[in-house]
Amino acid sequence: MTARRNDEFLLFVNHASPRLSKLAWALTGSDGGADDLLQEALVRTYAKWRAIAHQEIDPYRYARRIMLNLTTDSVRAKARRRLAESRWVSERSTSPPAAPATDGDPAELVARLTAHQRRVITCRFLEDMSVRDTADELDITENNVKVTTNRALAALRSILTLEETHG
Repeated sequence: MTARRNDEFLLFVNHASPRLSKLAWALTGSDGGADDLLQEALVRTYAKWRAIAHQEIDPYRYARRIMLNLTTDSVRAKARRRLAESRWVSERSTSPPAAPATDGDPAELVARLTAHQRRVITCRFLEDMSVRDTADELDITENNVKVTTNRALAALRSILTLEETHG
């Protein structure tokens, strides 16, 4: 890659990293997971930088899409592992561990949602995307975006209500 393209990529990284970092944290719910997700997205963006520049693709949108796809792939892989494990491990009736208190920290609240809900909420509210744009970005229906948003917001309200009554 030419020095000019490297410089362009570095400018992009310096400009976009704070926003991409917030997005990564919202998608993963942890500092370590966010760092890994951001790093992988930037590596993959760099690998396609020539095509991005040549085709006049928005590099932020490209990196964001990579992050969303990686998160989806991770959720699917975990689900496959759990399914495989459940075939070999007997089911025990245990109650799920209690979720830690959040002190109302929005980031911690969002981290307690399902991965799909986090992706939708992140696109809708952190990225300020419309229902249609969110559906296009996540390759789901607009109705799925609406239903998931409503369920995620209901879950957040429930968490807050429980913490108010028990906290």
